[in-house]
Amino acid sequence: MFGYRLNAATERLRPQVRNLEGERQLLAFAGDWRLGRDALLEVEAEWSHRAQGSQSGFSLLGNTLPDPVDPRRNLNDQPRLQRSQFDGVTGTLRFTQALGRDWRWSAQVGTQRLRSDDYTAFPFGCGAEGNFDRFCSDGSFDTYDFRSEDERRRQHAAAVNLKGRVTSGEAVHDLAFGVLASRVRNRFGPQVFNYAGGGHIDGNSVTPPAPLPEVPGTNRDERSLEFSASDAVQWGPRLTTWLGLRHTVLDRGTVMTDGTARNGYDQRVTTPWLAASFKLGSGVLAYASWGRGVESQQVPNSPLYANQGPCCRRCAPRRSKPGCAAATRPSAGTSPPSASSGRSPTSTSATAPSRPAPAPTTAKRCTADWKLRRSGRKARGDCGAA
Repeated sequence: MFGYRLNAATERLRPQVRNLEGERQLLAFAGDWRLGRDALLEVEAEWSHRAQGSQSGFSLLGNTLPDPVDPRRNLNDQPRLQRSQFDGVTGTLRFTQALGRDWRWSAQVGTQRLRSDDYTAFPFGCGAEGNFDRFCSDGSFDTYDFRSEDERRRQHAAAVNLKGRVTSGEAVHDLAFGVLASRVRNRFGPQVFNYAGGGHIDGNSVTPPAPLPEVPGTNRDERSLEFSASDAVQWGPRLTTWLGLRHTVLDRGTVMTDGTARNGYDQRVTTPWLAASFKLGSGVLAYASWGRGVESQQVPNSPLYANQGPCCRRCAPRRSKPGCAAATRPSAGTSPPSASSGRSPTSTSATAPSRPAPAPTTAKRCTADWKLRRSGRKARGDCGAA
């Protein structure tokens, strides 16, 4: 037995914002083939294209919030500006095979290829007043010419999963095991990010092109391999527990498109989690969960930072949450009570002596700060079915 779905679309984009016309096309296919009683093959593929200009947002005028402006005004309306182009191809293939009544395995591969040409002329701060997070008090701003052509992003992944059920006395175990491998490969060309002149919120300013100089972009590569296992145990009609574990092997690296500022790191992390729920009555249950994650942060390839590369390689935030929930809608003005707490790192930057660089003579250093704690409680009414 074979089934399929085919979608095709073409659009002319005509938003209310002036001179922001564009176009979009899409072609998508999905099909599944029942190879027998216990085997299924599924395939999906999509191609898309979009071309349209970009629109810049408004900002504060000095320390003043501006009056409402014409929503059709386009601050990015420059005669020289090209439309940004976005093209994408995505596909997946999955095979599922039953192994008796209670077990099944599956294998899946997927790929995504994206290409884009990005153009924009955007307002960025007010050099005359020394502010780069808002426009000038008189409504003027600095305009920059940004161009990034032939951006290519590739991602490939493959996964194998095994799921099944085992009964031991009154306990029923729903087991799951998985392996996931993925690769990311992003390639960029030289970029343009140059001052092009001044603009004004009236939208009538025209700035000349500023295609030179070009600056290198940053190419990125990443490989990962993950092993996971989980067990959901039904201990009876009221108590359920979950236990899971994931081990990840990471290899990440970046390099400028001119071959300079190469850095990267490899990392192995294990992240466990567990949870439990208990039915208190009809449609009402109490629950609690705990988990550990990973935050992996990379300092940009920029002379503004003294320690380019990994900033927090083994930061492992934790989170826990107890509470209760009702299966039916609670009465007006009430909600099930719950509480949550967590501890995670945050990046901080401090000025430090820089390694030799054209500018500046001092640079920021990124460090991990574990002082950030999150907690919350919510309780209005009682935890019960309405």
